Amino acid sequence: MSAFTAYFDASGTEHDQLCLAVAGFVSTTDKWVEFDQRWNERLAKDGIKYFHMNEFNNPGSKGEFRNWSYDDPRRPLLHRDLIGVITDHVDRHFGCCVITEALNGLTLQERQEWHLSAYALAGRSCAAQLRLWCETWGGRVPRMVFERGDHGRGELEKILKLNKFSDPVFEPSRDVVEGGFITKGMVPLQAADLLAFELFDPARKIEKDDKLKRIRPSYDVLSRIPGSPRVIRIREMQILRSLLRATRDEIWIPGSRRESPGWIGGDDAFW
Repeated sequence: MSAFTAYFDASGTEHDQLCLAVAGFVSTTDKWVEFDQRWNERLAKDGIKYFHMNEFNNPGSKGEFRNWSYDDPRRPLLHRDLIGVITDHVDRHFGCCVITEALNGLTLQERQEWHLSAYALAGRSCAAQLRLWCETWGGRVPRMVFERGDHGRGELEKILKLNKFSDPVFEPSRDVVEGGFITKGMVPLQAADLLAFELFDPARKIEKDDKLKRIRPSYDVLSRIPGSPRVIRIREMQILRSLLRATRDEIWIPGSRRESPGWIGGDDAFW
């Protein structure tokens, strides 16, 4: 039986955005190998070496899409085809979007004590969703790979360790030169980046205008992949804070029955 690996990336930032999302996919090694090949073949068709959603959304500015325009007919075709590669090769998707305002009610001491940042909170939620999925078929939690360029790595490592997860791995999403050597990028992280934006974008629009004019077709397609992404708003954060202050635990413990079943389930599902 081929082993599973899960890949996660973030979209948005806590310090200057209304929300931050972490999202990703799990699949088998065999499927990821085939995914890499098909993904890179599709990029090469348009002369692209890697895919990054921020560069894709800002053509003409930098990176691989610096010579593209926003209305370039290749853009929607590339986006559609890459999503097709994703849906053909992944088994499940995971995600969590943390509304930045939800963290404002925490004191600095509480955030430090409980290792809470938007990135760590969203990443922990993804890990919880992954573990719950594994429990449905009796499997072990697979290796978790996160894009290493995201801010908040330290808090995420601490929060996962306290909750009995294996150490996460942090890798680049594309090839980088370090000390004269090439570190190969993890191509599935590029797919995770795409999904993270698709979760971040509607949450940002709702927070900004209190409404969403339409669901992006790309989000609609990706949402059909099995999975149950979460959103952490002020209410959820208030409940979590009350629980943590009451118990004075550094962080909530998997298997504990002290969590309220009204906040994203119970135990890991509580996330």
